[in-house]
Amino acid sequence: MKSIFFVSNFILLLNGIRLATAAPSANRWSNDTLGCSEAKQSSLQLRAASKPFYAIAHRVLVKEGVTAAFAHGANAVEIDVDASGDGWYADHDRTFLKGIAPISKTRGDSIKTMFEALAAAKKGGKPVLFVWLDLKNPNECKPTDAKCGFELLRQMVRDILLPADIRVMWGFGSGDAKGPAWDSINKKLDTKESLNVDGDAGDVAKAFNTAGVKSKAQKIMSRGLFWISSKIGTITAELAKASDSGNYGKVFGWVVMTAPWYSRWLNSSPDTQANRLLKEGKVDGVIYGFSSVMYKDDWFCKNTFDAVKGVVASSGTHHIARAEEYPW
Repeated sequence: MKSIFFVSNFILLLNGIRLATAAPSANRWSNDTLGCSEAKQSSLQLRAASKPFYAIAHRVLVKEGVTAAFAHGANAVEIDVDASGDGWYADHDRTFLKGIAPISKTRGDSIKTMFEALAAAKKGGKPVLFVWLDLKNPNECKPTDAKCGFELLRQMVRDILLPADIRVMWGFGSGDAKGPAWDSINKKLDTKESLNVDGDAGDVAKAFNTAGVKSKAQKIMSRGLFWISSKIGTITAELAKASDSGNYGKVFGWVVMTAPWYSRWLNSSPDTQANRLLKEGKVDGVIYGFSSVMYKDDWFCKNTFDAVKGVVASSGTHHIARAEEYPW
């Protein structure tokens, strides 16, 4: 009996030890779970409070550039749009040395081909939030010309991009804010379209004073330079004026670039450029890529995007815009 009593007490003692040690473990698990939950909630709140930032691939002139841009991580593209006698093309300046060579060295694909590539990318799940149409000579042809009229370009936007839920930004220089194309945009703007004027803050404000666009969300200011390091202080000051004015839905800067090795002593790093545009210029997005060559699947383009992404991620104020975060 004594032995049975001893064994019984010993078992009870072991169970007591097990329960005593299990209780703190359960409490620790509960506390850890609560801590993870609080951290996750805090992270979600911080993300919700930050603003979307737009990484816009520069000078996308061929459909392969569309593929490369979204593979690298872009959420928008800038296309130089040129009207020539035989149609609308993605083309920056028609020549390699502007005004000297008669044959185009910068012409890419037709605008229709580019629009179809963007629509396909969107359908394939890429975050194609908007396309910046940098209009080079929109009044080259009569507005109703069947091959190169501005109304044809607008119709292609309506037929291909807008139904694909891709936003469109019509880009004018401050000195070009006039003429039939400008009047067409200001007469009627779809809710998925916006009007951009590029230039110094004062000049852009004057241009918008003559514009018919009333919605602040659809008024976009931009300022930049192909070799931005040379005047970045002046550029960020103009961008900040526009941002502080509260008159625009978005403010964009350009061009963040990774300089080739032989010119890096003249140029700041892409991280520095992006950081100054974000912090000093208070921009909502930047154009990035090569300064004067069309976008392609290249280390320079990918490295520059990664620099922009890193600056945005560490800002504490912004995040790279996601698929549902349209700018207007």
